[in-house]
Amino acid sequence: NSAIGHMIASAPASKTMDVYNAFAKFNLGSDVGPYMMSKVTQGDAEAAYKAFLEFKDVVKSTQR
Repeated sequence: NSAIGHMIASAPASKTMDVYNAFAKFNLGSDVGPYMMSKVTQGDAEAAYKAFLEFKDVVKSTQR
């Protein structure tokens, strides 16, 4: 969604990383990844991840 991209890009990269790092401090355990993968097909998961990386690159290229 372009609105989400514009919202993220409007914040300085340091603030975006502060949010990312805050979430990274939660210890979700080693079972979360396998559990989430069990809910979708591998192809769908890989496509979603690829799309997320492309989205990240677009947002980063426009971020101030």
